[in-house]
Amino acid sequence: MRRRHAMLLLPATILALSMQTQAPPRVVVDLDVVADTLPLESEVYLSALQSLRPEGPWRDQRDLPQHRWRTFDLARKYHRVLRELRVVRPADACMMLRLLFEEDEVGRRAIAARKDPSGTKWEGGGWAPTEGELQGVRPGTRPLTAGEVVENWDEVLGPRCFARWRSEDADFQLADIDDAVATAAAQRLEDAAAVADALAWRPDALRALRA
Repeated sequence: MRRRHAMLLLPATILALSMQTQAPPRVVVDLDVVADTLPLESEVYLSALQSLRPEGPWRDQRDLPQHRWRTFDLARKYHRVLRELRVVRPADACMMLRLLFEEDEVGRRAIAARKDPSGTKWEGGGWAPTEGELQGVRPGTRPLTAGEVVENWDEVLGPRCFARWRSEDADFQLADIDDAVATAAAQRLEDAAAVADALAWRPDALRALRA
């Protein structure tokens, strides 16, 4: 089984955390043992996506959107997908993020359609707004769940996402995304305090290492 390493493109010195209470021995552990790195990784992937494709529902986002309903909680879904698929290539992670943003937009439009005053029954069944930007949007439409993305990524969604990017740029290669992620990660690491703030530290693990 493949293992997803924390911050895929960070220097090796960042990926390991050394803690020493008494000299010697020294305990060396991966960073993701003492902190959940997914919030920081998400910031890097979002920055890379915004640099490559400035226009989209992700354009003005600083953090991944959250929602009280699991199906519409983009941040929770993205973290679950990264964990379960054990993503090892930045390009895949970035394409997944774009997919979930676009699916999130589908969900938001469906929720808005429920309150649209022009809503009425359509011939052949169903109910949807009949005017404006939400015309024809069915209120029952929902975004893909995290489980559906995990189940269908390799055979269906991954190739479809790549084809979408290639249709926008005939010369597009996955390495283009990898390079953008590397640049975003390097820029993020210039501010050590911000990196530390973005990590979700695990108090139990820290206490155990200090014991």
